[in-house]
Amino acid sequence: RYVKAANFGAVTKEANNVLTDGVTSNAVLEHDAYVYDDEGKQINQVILKAGSEVTTGETKTIDGRQFTAIAKGKYVASDNI
Repeated sequence: RYVKAANFGAVTKEANNVLTDGVTSNAVLEHDAYVYDDEGKQINQVILKAGSEVTTGETKTIDGRQFTAIAKGKYVASDNI
């Protein structure tokens, strides 16, 4: 017995973009991004330009906002990646 492939709709799954601790990934910033410390405070108005490639690590929620690690103790808002 067979079923025509055309009878099936396309299935799409969204990826979970949250990385497990100790795992890194390369990403490109979609927007200009301020760099924050591990308390959610901007670091000396450092801005990474849109299109910059960064190595991302774990995500962290600070005061209800989600941040992604780009270096030890340095984060960007997850919305920018």
